Amino acid sequence: MLELRHVSKSYREAHTRRAVLTDVDLSVGDGEFVAVTGRSGTGKSTLLNLISGIDVPDSGTIWLDGVDLTALGERERTLKRRHAVGFVFQFFNLIPTLSVAENLLLPLELIGCPADAARARVTELLERVELASRAESFPDRLSGGEQQRVAVARALVHEPRLVLADEPTGNLDAETGRIVLGLLSDMIRDAAKTLIVVTHSEEAAARADRVLRLEGGAVREAPPASGSIGRAPR
Repeated sequence: MLELRHVSKSYREAHTRRAVLTDVDLSVGDGEFVAVTGRSGTGKSTLLNLISGIDVPDSGTIWLDGVDLTALGERERTLKRRHAVGFVFQFFNLIPTLSVAENLLLPLELIGCPADAARARVTELLERVELASRAESFPDRLSGGEQQRVAVARALVHEPRLVLADEPTGNLDAETGRIVLGLLSDMIRDAAKTLIVVTHSEEAAARADRVLRLEGGAVREAPPASGSIGRAPR
């Protein structure tokens, strides 16, 4: 599903360049749930940006679903991302001027989904996250947990092969975060999608099939979390 080969990425800071990722190799199987951990500033969000094609590496190649992202131009990467990748962010990133339903319809409109099929898909997902009654509400009328449930539905509405989640419970209280995490992992499992979660949450790591740790620009396999309840790769 995903393969990084000798990927390096650095950024210019003042008069120097700071290496964030150095010669990273990584493979993720179809249907696998991978948690990525590490201290702040170690490159976890950079890794997600590279995997999604938002950013490009200084060197190396990134293969997503059989396509070499590093061989594509910006427009081609954007089109690939619209179809193949879903995102869940720490701060929800819902569009405040659109209703809940419109936030879910937008990714479908961008890929040219027929209107009737799009509305049916939105209804299905809102029922799954138990927010069908809030379809016409605007994001600022929802609680943080409700907004993140909408964000989970939006990440899956266009049926991407890969879902990337960047600290999806980091802006929620412990109990709400537990509910959202359970919903996300259950929906991913049911839809047989691949999930990569950047997280500081031990519970999120415990649900994963594999835990990776970013440290010193390298990606290392971490020991399985105690009491892991992850699923086997498909």
